[in-house]
Amino acid sequence: MKAIIVEDEKTGLDNLIIKLTNKCPVVDIIDTCSTGEEAIQKIAAQQPDLVFLDVNLGSMTGFDVLARLQHINFKVIFTTAYDNYAIKAIKNNALDYLIKPIDEDELKEAVQKAWRILGEQVVSKQIAVPVEQGIRMISSDDIIWCDANDNSCFIHLNNVKEPLKIPRSLNDLFLKLPHQMFFRTHRSHVVNKTYIDHYSRDGFVAMKNKKMVSVARNNKDEFLSWLGVE
Repeated sequence: MKAIIVEDEKTGLDNLIIKLTNKCPVVDIIDTCSTGEEAIQKIAAQQPDLVFLDVNLGSMTGFDVLARLQHINFKVIFTTAYDNYAIKAIKNNALDYLIKPIDEDELKEAVQKAWRILGEQVVSKQIAVPVEQGIRMISSDDIIWCDANDNSCFIHLNNVKEPLKIPRSLNDLFLKLPHQMFFRTHRSHVVNKTYIDHYSRDGFVAMKNKKMVSVARNNKDEFLSWLGVE
């Protein structure tokens, strides 16, 4: 999920970035903002999936930021040192409301909630990928898994012997895929839930084409949650 963090205190910003990086690998922090005006501009321009929004931003509040935006097509997780804004946050359709210092488990739970909701809103679709001859359209339904090598990635398609090589990073490709069906198990691997045969306790996913794909240790809990394992 593409995310923007809006936080006017550097310590709070740094702490949130560290916790998201360590505990929530599905979050791709694309930008940060320290003022309300900056947040309005960057959110409108970059169209994130998720915004971590501080309530108190000097001369503005997080609620002021939302009121100034014409289109709110993203999920909001409010962050604040105070608990007296919870009702107002709910009225502003907040996905969650986290009290500072932010608890890592509560943060992870909020991110997983966003992941599930955003995934339900995305349907399988045709995606455009660059190839040597130009642009190729492929269906996300046909992708079994993907892996990366330097600045290129390889798309392994159903009923196609050779993988499709594209001159893009795995992250660029992953952001195009419907996240309710695709999971980044490792910085070098993405799998399609449709083609998973089973998960083994030694940290590997067996795909239906017999390929074994590794799951990074810090992604295991989120991966199992994505599979629907309580």
